[in-house]
Amino acid sequence: MKRAFISVVAALGVAGLVAGGALAAKTYTTTVPVPQYSNTLFTGKIAAKGGCQKGRDVEVFDTSVPPGPTPEGTAGGSGTTNKKGKYTVDSPFEAQSGHSYVASVGKKTIKVNGEKHKCLAGASDPLAIP
Repeated sequence: MKRAFISVVAALGVAGLVAGGALAAKTYTTTVPVPQYSNTLFTGKIAAKGGCQKGRDVEVFDTSVPPGPTPEGTAGGSGTTNKKGKYTVDSPFEAQSGHSYVASVGKKTIKVNGEKHKCLAGASDPLAIP
């Protein structure tokens, strides 16, 4: 009887370890290179592994304006990455001379083959417009 009890406890412990390992998410960094721009278009490609490139929300914003609501006439906007991590942000306004712009990608959690992947946030260095 004692032997059966120990076997059950051991089996439950192993099952708990396996289940606990399955719940742990793998974490992947996201690298966002400085975006390219042409008039009102900002383009770029994020670098991330583990399926973390596709469907990421990208925001391009002007670091030269104070935080808060974006003033009218300020270039910037948002877009989504394709399966290769490429994005295009079509701003309603042109990038302004003397301003700096940053592309940022928020964090996201996805499932790949039933496994949880944590995709970390990332941001580019500033793009200075001469």
